[in-house]
Amino acid sequence: MYKVFHFNAWCSIDLPIETIIEEDGSVFHCGGNYPETIKGERFHRFLDMCFEEATSFSLQKDFWPNKTNQSKELEVELEPYELQTIQTQKWFGNDLTTLPEEYAWVMCQKMYRATEETKNILKKYFDEVFLGLTKQGPKSTKYTLEDICFFKEKKLFVGSISHEFMLYVYPPSEDFEREMKELGIWEDASKNVKEFTLDSFI
Repeated sequence: MYKVFHFNAWCSIDLPIETIIEEDGSVFHCGGNYPETIKGERFHRFLDMCFEEATSFSLQKDFWPNKTNQSKELEVELEPYELQTIQTQKWFGNDLTTLPEEYAWVMCQKMYRATEETKNILKKYFDEVFLGLTKQGPKSTKYTLEDICFFKEKKLFVGSISHEFMLYVYPPSEDFEREMKELGIWEDASKNVKEFTLDSFI
C-alpha cells in the first residue's frame, strides 16, 4: 500500500477573520494568517530532497497578464533542459475532461530534466513551494511557470497546484518521509488520493 501526505497550508484557518483590501480594490476575507508555505531554507532543503530522487519535473505554463519581468528569463534558462511539452486536459489534481465543452481548456505542461543545473535555476527564482504564493497575501503567482511536480521515471512522487495551495507527497523512501515531516504540518491522504504516473495523464 502506497503512502501519500497532504501539506496542510491552512493550519491557521481557525484564527479570527481578517479583511484585506488590495491596491486594486479587491477584497479578501482570510482566516487570521495567510496560508502557510515551505519557504527559505526549508524550501531549498525540500528541493534538494526532491532532486535526489527525481529523474524529471514538470511546470505548467500559464499566461498571467501581470507576470513578473523575470518570467521570460526563467523560461529561457530552463529551455535547454526541456524534455517535452505536453498538451493535455488531465494532469495531477486536474481533470478538465469532465467540464462542459465551453469551459474546457488544454493545459500546457513542460517537462524538464532533473539535474543540479535545473535545481539551481529553481532556487534562483523561487523561495517557496507554491512558487510565488506566500504569507504576504492571497495573490496569484506572477511567474508563468507554476504547479511543480516531480517524477521518478514515470511515477509522480510530488504534486502541487500553486494557486490552490495544494501539495501532495508520495514519499519514495522512509528517509524522505521523515525529513519531509520536519518541514511542516502534514495529513495522511492515502485513503482518498490515488497514485499517478505519466501514463495516467497522457
